[in-house]
Amino acid sequence: SGDPASSLLAQNKRPVITIDEVDIVKDTNNILRTTPIKYLAGEVKFKNRNTTPNYIIATNENYKDVRSLEFESGRFFNDSDNNGEVLDVVIGYSTKKALLPDVENAVGQILEYKNTKLKVVGVLKEGSSNNESMSQGNPDNILLVPFSVESDNTTKFLYSAILTKVDKVDNVASVKQMIADSLKKFDQDKEYEVQSQDEVLGSTKTVLAILSSLIFVIAVIAVIMSGIGIMNVMIVAVTDRTKEIGIRKTVGATSKNIFWQFSVEAIMMTLVGGLIGVILSVVASFIIKYFVPIQPIIEPRLIVFALGLSAIVGFIFGTGPAIKASRAEVVSALQTDHT
Repeated sequence: SGDPASSLLAQNKRPVITIDEVDIVKDTNNILRTTPIKYLAGEVKFKNRNTTPNYIIATNENYKDVRSLEFESGRFFNDSDNNGEVLDVVIGYSTKKALLPDVENAVGQILEYKNTKLKVVGVLKEGSSNNESMSQGNPDNILLVPFSVESDNTTKFLYSAILTKVDKVDNVASVKQMIADSLKKFDQDKEYEVQSQDEVLGSTKTVLAILSSLIFVIAVIAVIMSGIGIMNVMIVAVTDRTKEIGIRKTVGATSKNIFWQFSVEAIMMTLVGGLIGVILSVVASFIIKYFVPIQPIIEPRLIVFALGLSAIVGFIFGTGPAIKASRAEVVSALQTDHT
């Protein structure tokens, strides 16, 4: 009884954990549920649609209790139902949107994974997979399958990790130690890593914070360098078009008109550059999809932000040359000849 907590035994994502080690963990005191898992990868199809889930996890029926999953519709699969040619599976909220966007009820639909037919028996609620401590991509883009989907007999009974649910939060530390001691006694030459979910989340957050900071610094440097490049181009443009500026002022253009002419030109240059960058990013994302098991997600807000930032950079770094152009004297401007 009491608030349950989760403990995670993992060794990367390679299937290296044996059934004997699963039994050792299962027999540890104060553990309510235990389930081994295996990380898989690949493309999932539904009719003429396909997607590559961020996470394909082979597991058993205990997974739903260990992870306290919540369902938008349907249920979790039962191990006893997965001995036929068509296997029962559970899909995440984002996986449903990617594969079955126009299907009102995904339960009962047939998917295909590596020539194996999969019948959807449950769809997870949005955010239900977030406690998976997943560090890459969208955790709602997930496919949960039975172990019988594995056809390779050499790795069929090897697992990537063991998930457990402890009876009380207060027992997590002692259970971790008992598991570590038991596994060390079982195989002294093998290095095991036993972590609570809080530790996994902490490590993930630290890595993400470092990566975010690094990306931010690179982005700032890139923005400044591109801004300087725009400014230099505009300075050259103002110098080359000094006579044009003089003629425009002669026929009635004000300094304000000249200022906004060059400011708008600078903004248009950066907007075009930003648009090209967005297009290349989208194309690159979908190309990478075929080499890495991730599903690209295009956020319209980020596209608007990128284009807005491009316009701001163009205005800021184009202001100097625009002011220089607006202050040009008519007589000296008309006397200038760069031909």
